[in-house]
Amino acid sequence: MSEASTPAEVRALTELAAGGEDAGLIALRNLLRAAGTCCREQGHPQLATRYDRTSDLLDIADRTLFQLGIDLLTSTYDTSPDPDPSGTCPAPAGRDKGAPADVVRDHPVHQPTPRHRRPRLRRQLPLGPDPLQLAGFEKDSDGNYVTALTDVDRARRALTTLGETARACQTKVTATDRRYIGDFARDLSEHLPGQWSVRVENYSLQVWQGDLAACLWDAGPLLHTLEKYRVPVAAILRSENGIELAVVQTPRHDQYHIGAIFPKDIYLDEAVTPPSSITVQPAAVPAARKVSSTLLADYHRAFFQMQLNHLGDDLAWAHEAYEPGTVLDPPQRDLADAFARFAAVAPHIIAALRTSDAHPFNTHEKAFLEHMDAAFGQTGSASEDPGAARKIPIVDPLALWLTEGDGLIELARTAGRTAPAQTALSLVRAAEPRAVPSPPVQVAASANRR
Repeated sequence: MSEASTPAEVRALTELAAGGEDAGLIALRNLLRAAGTCCREQGHPQLATRYDRTSDLLDIADRTLFQLGIDLLTSTYDTSPDPDPSGTCPAPAGRDKGAPADVVRDHPVHQPTPRHRRPRLRRQLPLGPDPLQLAGFEKDSDGNYVTALTDVDRARRALTTLGETARACQTKVTATDRRYIGDFARDLSEHLPGQWSVRVENYSLQVWQGDLAACLWDAGPLLHTLEKYRVPVAAILRSENGIELAVVQTPRHDQYHIGAIFPKDIYLDEAVTPPSSITVQPAAVPAARKVSSTLLADYHRAFFQMQLNHLGDDLAWAHEAYEPGTVLDPPQRDLADAFARFAAVAPHIIAALRTSDAHPFNTHEKAFLEHMDAAFGQTGSASEDPGAARKIPIVDPLALWLTEGDGLIELARTAGRTAPAQTALSLVRAAEPRAVPSPPVQVAASANRR
């Protein structure tokens, strides 16, 4: 090394000694890995883990030595004028979100300036293990590293090792007394109606949190926080019937914003006011009560209103596009699709209206629901004999949709303004679209059809 006359020669000698597969540092790493494999095969997993972690530290040392060579060249080129003042350096490339672990990293030596040309150095570098992984933390289903606090000695060893590996990796570890958002979200989900699953999303870059902001069905504090503040993590709750809620910590860190994510199986209707996000305290039980009574209630009401608007739009289009006597048998494809959407939702609307006590129906409205239930209902009236066979509709369902569909939609709108919003989702969301009702033979080609 004393014979090296330039920084480039120093780096070359270092690379020769440590950078190749046959060099001393890498050879020792490979030896330790082989020892770990041998111990594992002979039934000594703890000893094998120690060998593996030590070999990982040698990986870190190899990358550190390589970066030292880069820094050495940097200091040299920073003081060496470039004879070509127009030279520039290609823009550095980093690791994209979702990129595989084994990537080619471009290490820019210095930010280019008009007076200096910077060499672009490339080397195939495995990213290596995370310091948390080296310290003994285990990755959970959300991609976060965790360790059990029930084993105090193991947790203490893990934290001690984390400090050592962080220094070796030149990584800063910041401790916090904040509660993990995934724990709060899981406690919250246990007190919400129905079954909920929870996942945690990490946003290493601020631009990534924009993905969540773009999916929100909200114009309240949650959207404002995502647009104005750094949000490194969020929890997503998903119910058994498809509702998704997002949870983030407020900038003050002692409260949480909770808002709705736009449903995936319906298109946006800007005429409908979205359910506004809410702010809750970190206590799970009162937070769940507020979510159920306000956020979910507003979600159901808005979803119900939006679905009814879509059904009304379909029917208005059908009336405009098809004059009486122009509907074929079988009907045109676009008309059949619009009818199928109505037929998939109508049974849930009818059933909920007939079983609801929140909105009183007069005699005419009850008879109308009986009439619509005969054509579209799935289970019929609650007063019917369960053992009795269901009557075959005596009307053409498609013709009934065209002539009476508006009446059902308007009746549902009226009831929705007075009925408890918690029932609204079951009115309109079908798990799977059912088969379109077939019209009776005697009226299939009726001249009365529009």
